[in-house]
Amino acid sequence: MIRIMKFGEIPDSEIFARDEKGADVSGIVSGIIADVRSRGDAALFDYCSRFDKAELSCLAVTEKELDEAFAAVEPKFLEILEKAARNICSFHEIDTFLIVKEFKNHLLRFFITKFK
Repeated sequence: MIRIMKFGEIPDSEIFARDEKGADVSGIVSGIIADVRSRGDAALFDYCSRFDKAELSCLAVTEKELDEAFAAVEPKFLEILEKAARNICSFHEIDTFLIVKEFKNHLLRFFITKFK
């Protein structure tokens, strides 16, 4: 389960801490994206086989599969996902917002304006 961190209750150093440095995979990812752009669904089928060991005949999820997936998940988790979706939509409806952050005894104010 995803750990929920509440602003102000957990030190920033813990929120932003990274235990290990990840490898630079940007070249690999760029290659995969280029392959999918050029070969489309055929590339997706290949990557499903290669990475997930799944041999798919279709990329669409059926209504039956969706119903089974929803039935297998705790209702509380679905509530959390729905709340996250609402929060994301609300965030993207705001054109300008303010972030106030304390850093080394200074109060920093960032005004963020989204460009459309």
